[in-house]
Amino acid sequence: MEDNGELRLKVAIRDFSDLGHLELISYPQRGNVIMKQNGKDVALMKYSSELDFNTYLQIACEPERFKKTTDLFLVERYGNC
Repeated sequence: MEDNGELRLKVAIRDFSDLGHLELISYPQRGNVIMKQNGKDVALMKYSSELDFNTYLQIACEPERFKKTTDLFLVERYGNC
């Protein structure tokens, strides 16, 4: 990981069988995380808190359980996970 404005991160998550396989493959700046699945952008997460990474996966992939905005984060969804 580099913190020079081009911070890059690749993580494969298999914790939640109901969410399937997701990859967080780019982290362009602090506070913005682009979620990708099969090479396609599925969500952009903007956050200001230090929540568990799995919580962010649930926020992005379970829209029926999480509202689009809260006081802690904003999720813009491009498609379903």
